[in-house]
Amino acid sequence: MEEGSHSGLVRGSGEAVGPKGPRGFESHTLRYMAENIEDRSKIGTQRETKDIIASLWEKLPTIAKDLIQKSQDLSDEHNKNFFGNPDDLLEHNPKWHQWGVITHTKMFEKFYREEVPQYLEQWGMSDRAQQQMSEQIDGISKDQLLNIAILLHDLGKFTERKLKREEDGSLSASFKKHEAASGRIIRTPEFSGMLKQEYGLTDAQIEYIACCAELHYELGIVRNEAKKSDLGYTLAFTRSDEFQNRVRQIMAQYPDFQLEIGILFLADSLAKTDIRIEGDTDEQIESQGVSVQEVLKERGLNPKLIKAVKQLPVNIAIAEAYLRIWAEQA
Repeated sequence: MEEGSHSGLVRGSGEAVGPKGPRGFESHTLRYMAENIEDRSKIGTQRETKDIIASLWEKLPTIAKDLIQKSQDLSDEHNKNFFGNPDDLLEHNPKWHQWGVITHTKMFEKFYREEVPQYLEQWGMSDRAQQQMSEQIDGISKDQLLNIAILLHDLGKFTERKLKREEDGSLSASFKKHEAASGRIIRTPEFSGMLKQEYGLTDAQIEYIACCAELHYELGIVRNEAKKSDLGYTLAFTRSDEFQNRVRQIMAQYPDFQLEIGILFLADSLAKTDIRIEGDTDEQIESQGVSVQEVLKERGLNPKLIKAVKQLPVNIAIAEAYLRIWAEQA
């Protein structure tokens, strides 16, 4: 292995494997008072947002069942099972997800809070990202609104799920265009009305939440495109002109959500599995396949989850490369 390179396996900890002096009594006192009022206002807003999130978490299973009932054919036994338990892993996609839809969403929130800041710090982007995410929309920071968007980001999976028969005779679930459906659901009069009436969210705040939900998969679309390219979805792809050009297209198309697209993709990728491997090359990632298989067997997880585990380092590299382009032009 080359000097400075690294590879390794984490078995499932969820850890990443990231002017003083007085200027006069009057000015100092006024400044302190202003900052104190602002800090108390931020604390109050954060508490209110946490209350909104806690309430929506309680509602999420019911919301999921309602969406499934309205959109899926419940005469089908699998759809009936999905309705009975919207968080059933087997009704999600065990090949790419360690958890069911709702638990995946909880892990998304956890890793957004715990691991994403470490990566941003490691990549030298923390201060700039914090500054941008502290911007407010009608009195609530983008960071707090993004937490709400994370909770709602996969609503579309409950309406867009399609079952298909694999070559081995098994059934698998597809959630194509679920991200767009999530945005549509949030914007419906029924759902947006609930957010307004029960939580006091404004039209602008709801639109931001809806946009984040429907854009969380933008780099996932790039991933799907890369799989059909000559390089495939590899670390080498992250350094290609093809990837760079595609990123700039996305940033030009969504100039107000450039940072959010990168952060959401990173957190969503981390929330697919808590098994972490590292590698500086595609060969290093591939070489850890046997170790990953052993961990999956030890933990009683679907052996097909190996694909998600081996894909994660590339997802992280994609997020880093994307966010470096964002940082350069921010």
